[in-house]
Amino acid sequence: MLWGEYNYDEDIAAQRQEAFDEGLSKGVSQGIQQKAIETAKNFLSMGLQIEQIAKGTGLFLATIQQLAKDFPQ
Repeated sequence: MLWGEYNYDEDIAAQRQEAFDEGLSKGVSQGIQQKAIETAKNFLSMGLQIEQIAKGTGLFLATIQQLAKDFPQ
């Protein structure tokens, strides 16, 4: 880009949009992870096997095992 073509307002707008998109994608993935954990807790309360919960939620087996330890029986 040539200096004569530089537009400060457009540059700031583009940077804001990039930051928003990045924050949105991080927020969505964190939301999906949190929902999977909530679902796993529900499955634990229903008495499902840890392997079934991992398969149904897509969470790692170790994550489900940790939730099971912290989950009141």
